[in-house]
Amino acid sequence: MLHFLDRFSLKTRLLVALGMPLVAIVWMTTMSALSRYRGVSELQEVERFSRLTIQAADLAFHLQYERGASLGYLGGGEDFSSDRLSAARANTDQHLSQFLAYRDLNFPTDSQEPRSAQDGSEEADAASVRYVLTDIARNLRRLSDIRQRIDDFTSSDQEALDYFSRINLQLSSLSTRNIHNVQYADIALQFAALHALTMYRELAGQERGRISYILSDGIITADSWTELLELWAKQRTYYTVFLEFADTEHGEQLQALVHGQRHQDITRLRQILSEHVVAIDSPLPTGILPTAEEWFSRQSDYISQLKVAEDNLAAAILSQTINKRKAASFELWHYLVISPLSILTALILLYLITRSLYLRLKLADIIFNHTHDGIMVTDHQANIIDTNQAFTQITNFTREEVEGKNPRILHSGIQQPDFYKKLWQQLLTTGTWKGEVWNRRKDGELYAELLTISAVHDNSGKPTNYVAIFSDVTEQVMMKQRLVHQATHDMLTGLGNRALFSDRLAHDVEQANRTEKGLAVLFIDLDEFKPINDSLGHRIGDQLLISVANRLQQDLRAGDTLARLGGDEFVLLLTELGHPGEAEEIATRLLALLNKAHKIGKYEFHVSASIGIAIHHAGIKDPGELLQHADMAMYKAKQQGRNTYQFYTDNLDSKLSQRIRMRGELQEAIELGQLSLHYQPMMNGQGEAEGLEALVRWHHPEKGLISPATFIPMAEETGQIIPLSQWVMRQACLDARELAEKRLLKGRVAINLSPLQFHRPDFLNTLRSVLEETKLPTKHLELELTEGILMRDTDGAIDTLLTLNSMGVKTSIDDFGTGFSSLSYLRSLPIDKIKIDRSFVDSAMGDYKSAAICHTIITLCKHLDLKVVAEGIETEEQHDYFEQLGCGVFQGFLFAKPMPLGSLLTWLKHNSRPVSSSR
Repeated sequence: MLHFLDRFSLKTRLLVALGMPLVAIVWMTTMSALSRYRGVSELQEVERFSRLTIQAADLAFHLQYERGASLGYLGGGEDFSSDRLSAARANTDQHLSQFLAYRDLNFPTDSQEPRSAQDGSEEADAASVRYVLTDIARNLRRLSDIRQRIDDFTSSDQEALDYFSRINLQLSSLSTRNIHNVQYADIALQFAALHALTMYRELAGQERGRISYILSDGIITADSWTELLELWAKQRTYYTVFLEFADTEHGEQLQALVHGQRHQDITRLRQILSEHVVAIDSPLPTGILPTAEEWFSRQSDYISQLKVAEDNLAAAILSQTINKRKAASFELWHYLVISPLSILTALILLYLITRSLYLRLKLADIIFNHTHDGIMVTDHQANIIDTNQAFTQITNFTREEVEGKNPRILHSGIQQPDFYKKLWQQLLTTGTWKGEVWNRRKDGELYAELLTISAVHDNSGKPTNYVAIFSDVTEQVMMKQRLVHQATHDMLTGLGNRALFSDRLAHDVEQANRTEKGLAVLFIDLDEFKPINDSLGHRIGDQLLISVANRLQQDLRAGDTLARLGGDEFVLLLTELGHPGEAEEIATRLLALLNKAHKIGKYEFHVSASIGIAIHHAGIKDPGELLQHADMAMYKAKQQGRNTYQFYTDNLDSKLSQRIRMRGELQEAIELGQLSLHYQPMMNGQGEAEGLEALVRWHHPEKGLISPATFIPMAEETGQIIPLSQWVMRQACLDARELAEKRLLKGRVAINLSPLQFHRPDFLNTLRSVLEETKLPTKHLELELTEGILMRDTDGAIDTLLTLNSMGVKTSIDDFGTGFSSLSYLRSLPIDKIKIDRSFVDSAMGDYKSAAICHTIITLCKHLDLKVVAEGIETEEQHDYFEQLGCGVFQGFLFAKPMPLGSLLTWLKHNSRPVSSSR
């Protein structure tokens, strides 16, 4: 067969191959159009049938009403309104005329017999409808006769009921015709629901007529009672059927009617009849039953409501049918227009495809030979049969040199045989493989290529060829390797960074847990590196860090990891330790190596370090804990004087945890208002309060009063001293203004300054803002400084003190004599007061050296015109002694303990004279 097709040109074969599907498309298009036409025809028939059903339902409704009025008339005679019967007949005649005049009915004559057809066929369904319409026409011709017999009272109630019921049932049955022949399930279900609702209304009409007759006659017979029971049972059945087939909207509408007031009245009447029918053919009880007129009116209202629900459902069916018919018609015409266009388009495409095939083949050849990606094609045995120009440019092999050879001539030897085994497994399984491969050019140079291999299969699924497409990505791979190195190594020293160290730590801890060999982390922090960096610049500092890194690497063992975490922090991971003493020995050697001179340009540095050592043990679950423990131990080494090492202990962790916890609680105290200020008076020789010192207090909600000696140093270290000091300054100024306004403040309120606060660039601006906010005159403010503040950045401190003096704020030196006192600043700085530390006050009376120091300080201050305050005066003897030395101001428990503002107000009122308003 294949050889036979080879006789024809490629164009002929293409026309045959593409023409056969075109013929199939034309055939399927024609069949589809016929199917759509049948669908439109069916929907037109359903629409006609829906209109017929609506007309029949209207006529049945009025026949039901006439039936009820007729039975009421027969049962009650003149007692039942003849006007109601006449009106009912008039309405029936009007709708009967409309039904007979409906142009699509085409009623057969009496001589016509319905054409028989095979059951289940469309002809049989049509014959069935015609038969029902014929029977309806035949029965309607008897309507005049039945009416006359009713007027003459010659017709029985059963005869009248049977006649009207038979016609209504025939009219109602129209809704069930052709339901099974409707292809649309939703419409068929709605027709079934409509029939159930029509029958439910018909049974309600029969009940109306029967009970009207009973109420008019005043007697209920056995047959009447049995018939009523059957009517009620059938009503319940059709109600259930309706709810099963109807949609939610119409189902809820009927349920609302059944649970409405009208139906409740009907239900009560049924109950009364059931409860009071004690004997058949006996008179009905009087006084508890409605009249026939009342019953007829109530039941008619309910049936009218049912008719509204029925009309709504019929209208919905008709609307749904019309919409489907319109949509189907539009789809049919759309299809009839589009299909020829589609076939014409297919013919044009057939021409274009045939014409463009040659161009596409030519284009494929151009792409194959001019793409920048190398392409290599092999047969099913992986022998090279073709390559493109880019292949030669990348590998330096020509097509002739590789034709018939295996691609292994490019192998670099970097990938192991297992790599190629997995490659072929995936290629044979999935038909493709993609990855990065290192190969070798003709001259032996290695290069990286991004390679994609695809298998070409025949119709049986067997591979016939393999196509390899690759590009030279050597530069990208090298860049990626550099980026990976940068991500895991410190750019300055070339050591590993935190990410690399964390990865190695996790790996080595896991291995240590398996092998049960020792492991330790050494946290190395250089001592006093920051001054070098700040004074000589970052360039010198970076060179020193590189020198330190080189020194630390000199003593590394195989398997150890050295990393720089940042700044002047290094960390060393020691593995396979025989005992903890090895870590101690290595730390000792590292300290010795670092202490040797580091020659950086014209500078020579001798560097020391503080080392924290953490030994791994089974209780450590998170490897990061080891680094944290070593960090804690390093800070312990700092506290021990630096240039040493310390091992981590559980006790160290406990103290640090307490410190961290207290730091968080202090932050809450600042934010939640747990801090308060107490004030201690400073008394002059006349026993008057010359000034006040503000002292901060922390009232912890659980721990009670916490000493300032505990939280102030911690706040200095953590930086929390800044918000703490700002709060103290603002609150003290507010309190001082209150005391001044009450003329109880003589002198100034002294506030202790933190070195961090004093040396901040915005210190003076912050002070001005507080003074402006609190409206405190500067004559009532004094700032207490320690000697350490003046020793750091002395020039800047002098400028700040001069500015304070120009503002009117006085300054004093607190704890004088405990630091590195310099007499020169007493002479040159605008200082107003010296406070002798209480350590000298406590020992002055028993230690002649302390007494000499106190005497010297007081004498010196007198000559420099400075006030002197003796702190910590607790006894009369101390007061008298310092008073004899010439001290003029005293502060201590002898006079008053520090007290809150409220207590201070009371104390000042009793222990000082009010300040005159002239001041």
